[in-house]
Amino acid sequence: MIQYISKYNLVARIKKFFDKKNFDYEKNFYNRISFINKAISKFGHDEARYLEIGVDKNLVFNSIPVPLKNKVGVDPLNGGTHRMTSDNFFKINKDKFHVVFLDGDHNYKQVKIDIINSIKVLHINGILFLHDVLPRSELEQAIPQQIDIWTGDVWKLVLEIIENSKNLEIFIANIDRGVCMIKPKNNVFFGNTEDYKNINYKDFIERLYNSSLVINSEEFINKI
Repeated sequence: MIQYISKYNLVARIKKFFDKKNFDYEKNFYNRISFINKAISKFGHDEARYLEIGVDKNLVFNSIPVPLKNKVGVDPLNGGTHRMTSDNFFKINKDKFHVVFLDGDHNYKQVKIDIINSIKVLHINGILFLHDVLPRSELEQAIPQQIDIWTGDVWKLVLEIIENSKNLEIFIANIDRGVCMIKPKNNVFFGNTEDYKNINYKDFIERLYNSSLVINSEEFINKI
């Protein structure tokens, strides 16, 4: 007897085949909120100024214990304090921040713009966090989005910075979809690079995930 497969089941099987995980995240009791709050504590909860790009439902934003006057959340659709794009916010912003968390547009090109603009508004010794930098499979990072668990191709920009920039201290925690910490030093330099937009997932595994910069969360939190 010939067994027929509906087109929906066929698509599900194909996706399952191509979405095989190449690795998994560390399982413990830390996440991006833990790291952000550790960074906030370095500057003092009463003094630290915090900026979040991509706020959505305020899950992270509401968990940051700094005075309300020191918290800025930017999102064109939901949450936060400023209903606008990150580009428009950086055009009007005149403040400096001790900690910045980027979790907005997950497209390589826009993330690059957001990182450059964020570094410009960091206080001396300020810390920048970037979410969703470790996709576990080809599909998790595909542009446009194809599945629910999605990181976008943020990782391409992280790899570009690591390979072509100077005076940036970078570490990546293998947890919570991948959390990247960037500590700019004096005279940050972004090289005139090739376009990383067209590199593939194999490059991610070989050049980023298997690098010494991907560490466990205990090591990561001690680097903050």
